[in-house]
Amino acid sequence: MKEIKALNKKMYKKFNQEKKRNNVPESEYVTEMRNPQNIVEFDNLKTYFYTDQGTVKAVDGVTFEIPMGKTIGIVGESGCGKSVTSLSLMRLLQGPQGQISGGEIRYNRDEQPVDIAKVPVKLMQKIRGNEISMIFQEPMTSLNPVFTIGDQLSEILKLHNPDMDKKDMEERVIELLRLVGIVRDGISDSYPHELSGGMKQRVVIAMALACNPRLIIADEPTTALDVTIQAQILDLLRNLKDKINASIMLITHDLGVVAEMADYVVVMYAGRVVEQGTAQDIFHNPAHPYTVGLMKSRPVLNEEIGRLYSIPGNVPNPINMPSHCYFKNRCEKGVEKICGGEYPPMIDLSETHKVACYRCNEAVQEGGEADGN
Repeated sequence: MKEIKALNKKMYKKFNQEKKRNNVPESEYVTEMRNPQNIVEFDNLKTYFYTDQGTVKAVDGVTFEIPMGKTIGIVGESGCGKSVTSLSLMRLLQGPQGQISGGEIRYNRDEQPVDIAKVPVKLMQKIRGNEISMIFQEPMTSLNPVFTIGDQLSEILKLHNPDMDKKDMEERVIELLRLVGIVRDGISDSYPHELSGGMKQRVVIAMALACNPRLIIADEPTTALDVTIQAQILDLLRNLKDKINASIMLITHDLGVVAEMADYVVVMYAGRVVEQGTAQDIFHNPAHPYTVGLMKSRPVLNEEIGRLYSIPGNVPNPINMPSHCYFKNRCEKGVEKICGGEYPPMIDLSETHKVACYRCNEAVQEGGEADGN
């Protein structure tokens, strides 16, 4: 406990010192993109939560790219680090407990690429909501119940466009509502509780689109909505992406949504990326046993099955993560001698398809199936 408290105190102090810094030199956060065609590049991102029980490694070395004008789907079980990755990009972590502890988040700004993990607070306030916006989970709780829809949309416009007059602002609010399919008069004067779930979700999307962002983070955008409204929301996002030429980072549990929307898919497990590739790579040729398990757990139309498949075992404790593959104790294809060693590196199966698994290595596969004992 003494060691934990000492580490927490050290990290809290470091966080507060960084937060109070003024006039941060550009050399500290200006960077270069590995591929100029990417809007964002996550490079070995580590986001930790320093708690009284120990350090929770919520995101532990995540690396992937978001190409310009494309939709990338992030999938995985609850608690695998999807939302924490997006909150790290938005710099909305609850500090000083939650901190970006390592790695880079390179964002390709028009002026100059910057490392989001190191940009000063004032610059981040210009980027957040203006250039990168987020559609939060649960529209029922995302909207403020004491302000009208028009007031909440106007707040974003005021913040990022201080010179915009009241009349132009009101016209922009109506334009945004129409953009997301709300054409009924008087909605801007309504309160959130007067709208249905689908209408609230559309309003939250309108808020995210208010300043024509270059990247939209959609965190479970269809949660708690019925199937008909889900289809409308997905069509809306797809059409809006094409209209404003934006990229979308789509976080969801619904593999059907990913198959329909995503150009690229990233599969996360226990804070790490275990597989990534095009939607065709992941859905037609899943390589990691965890991805295979996710695919097997989907209900399939026109097939009679007794009980849906479920991956056995539990996710390891994020405070005491093992040094070997995190999926080893749940894997049906594990080889104790090899899988019990160091965490597997990312292996290139093709130009677009990557997987972190020793079982994809030809030498291991030639050794035959093992029971993991």
